[in-house]
Amino acid sequence: MFETGRKQVIFVILGAHQTSAIFHSFPLLFILWPFINNYRNENTAIKSIVFNGLRQNSRP
Repeated sequence: MFETGRKQVIFVILGAHQTSAIFHSFPLLFILWPFINNYRNENTAIKSIVFNGLRQNSRP
């Protein structure tokens, strides 16, 4: 939810007339995407581990 909001803000700042610049940066995004995805997956994994640990410890 936060990510989509941030993207929308970026698009609004750039404006419609600069969409060509965004398309030119797509190759860079393609190269970086695996790293971004990996980072996000690691974060969610850490969160789930922490969450599961808290849930197990809170049981009576």
